[in-house]
Amino acid sequence: MRKLNYILAMFFVVCLFPKLSAQKTVTVSRVGDLLSQFVSNQTVVLKPGEYVLSGSKEYFSELVEYQYCYDGYELHVKNLKNFTLKSEGGAKETHLLTHPVNGCVIVFENCENITIEGFKAGHGPESGQCMGGVFKFVHCTNVVVNDCVLYGSGAEGITCEGVSQMTMSNSVIEECTYSIMCLMNTANVTFSKCKFRYNQE
Repeated sequence: MRKLNYILAMFFVVCLFPKLSAQKTVTVSRVGDLLSQFVSNQTVVLKPGEYVLSGSKEYFSELVEYQYCYDGYELHVKNLKNFTLKSEGGAKETHLLTHPVNGCVIVFENCENITIEGFKAGHGPESGQCMGGVFKFVHCTNVVVNDCVLYGSGAEGITCEGVSQMTMSNSVIEECTYSIMCLMNTANVTFSKCKFRYNQE
């Protein structure tokens, strides 16, 4: 009887665990749909187009909120695990944009296993002096940025505070207002096949 119970238990683990652990994949084409899909254990694919992420303080969920940043609201994503945000058409066709010059395009806080792939991202439509960067990671673990173009205006392309393990590959940081990046209390950072060009100061 004990052997039979063991066999049944192993059957349950082998057959059902992959279904429980697999990432779900969804495809979206609007900012409103994107905001509702910041969910752990999920891959979100964005259709080609421009996505203005500097929204309204009215949007709020358990994992997503907008925080005021002097001249508008920036998008904050918190406590997210095993999440991938990727574009269907690559950086030439998919643009993540924010209008407040003092806000970041996306801020990830207390997140784990985050991948961002295939985007052009920065501030617009006008360029100029600003205080907000492009992608900011605060107390995150295992961050991957791949095949992206991060540009200014945007004070800097990457901001990391208390991050453990970040990899950036096949990406460009260009024309940022103040610096390429800022890494504070951050360890195990790797850059592979990246270009840093025309950044100021």
